Amino acid sequence: AYGNLKQEGLFILDIYGGPEAQDLVEETTVDDGFHYLWDQDEFDPIQSRMVCHIHFESTTGERIERAFSYDWRLWTILEVREALDEAGFAATEVYWEGIEEDNNEGNDVFTLQETAENSESWIAYIVGVKE
Repeated sequence: AYGNLKQEGLFILDIYGGPEAQDLVEETTVDDGFHYLWDQDEFDPIQSRMVCHIHFESTTGERIERAFSYDWRLWTILEVREALDEAGFAATEVYWEGIEEDNNEGNDVFTLQETAENSESWIAYIVGVKE
């Protein structure tokens, strides 16, 4: 990614974590006429690897099982920032999602942060800045 960016280019990654990121869960989100199911199916704490699937279900009950599957390592923000530094990025920034006070859910508002309070689950963007 670094080599393909122009001067002052940005490389933006999304990342999630928190203790719930390691739990085996299936969460459902309802959207226009269908259900989106996020399935954290396996987690290996030694390798920090997880297997996740996305399933879809229509309001009529038709289900697409494992429409997408992912087998990936669950990285920490610090590890990603160090990798970006090693790749040559001049700076990294973390944009942390705020929390709704009434339900402790993410509020889709991301602000530049140097530190953050841990929560059961969180989402952030890491930005690598090329100079």
